[in-house]
Amino acid sequence: KTLRVLRVVRLIRMVSHLESANEILCGSMLTTVGSLMILGCTLYVFALVIAQMLEVSLMGMNDPVLVEEVRSIFGSVQLGMFTLFRSIFHGDDWDKYYQTIARTSST
Repeated sequence: KTLRVLRVVRLIRMVSHLESANEILCGSMLTTVGSLMILGCTLYVFALVIAQMLEVSLMGMNDPVLVEEVRSIFGSVQLGMFTLFRSIFHGDDWDKYYQTIARTSST
């Protein structure tokens, strides 16, 4: 019976540790969701600006290969957001996207 009492006491201690861990996790969720919303808004704004500027510079282009390459990378705002997300988190090299954008502005 003494062992059972000790098990119950140990279980109560573990539950109190789990409750404090649960409170910490729930408290950090608000910060995490807020950070993800700020990241999403930032990606949206930059993708919108880049897609608009590239579309304007593609209007007078005569190089169909370059136009297709730009549209495959930044053809829409959603695709631009995905490209920016990949370049930030997945490790895609930003230099290839920059070189594509630089070729559109130089012609």
